[in-house]
Parts: sequence; structure tokens; C-alpha cells
Amino acid sequence: MVRDNHECQQCKREGKVHMDSKKVEGERKSVELNVHHKYEIEDYPQLALVLDNLETLCLNSHNKMHNRVFGDQKKKRWDDEIWWYPPAKIFG
Repeated sequence: MVRDNHECQQCKREGKVHMDSKKVEGERKSVELNVHHKYEIEDYPQLALVLDNLETLCLNSHNKMHNRVFGDQKKKRWDDEIWWYPPAKIFG
């Protein structure tokens, strides 16, 4: 994180800035950044602490790298509301 100046490297590649949150006295610091292993630890345990294999990413970019997308990200296949009609329109 120090090498990457506490900035998300993926956001930086996209022309955006996402930095680590600041610690406020008496409050819990929010987690903004993660260390990403370019080559997964389970497949390459010998590269776990090799600096060239590590990169600082924000949580959003890190989740995207691992195909962990949450929320309503996928386009709906069809809109169910199209098929709903109030009874007055169906029965006259």
C-alpha cells in the first residue's frame, strides 16, 4: 500500500482516484483498500509476499477482479411489470 501511495491502482488506470479513508479519533476506520494478489495464493503460495505480485485495489475493483459483483448489476431478462395489468383494463 505504501508503494502504491494508498491509492487503488485499477481506479488509477481508469483515470479515477480512490484513496484510503482517514482515521477519525473515536470512530472506526472504514476499509476502503485491499491488497490484491495478481497470481492467487492457493495456486502460487510461493508468490504470496512477492511485491511484484501485489497491488492495492479498492474493495469494488477487487470484487470485480474476482467476479464478485453484488446488487442489481445484471440486466433483467424481461420486465415483469409489462405483464401486469389492473383488473379494470383486462375485464373492461
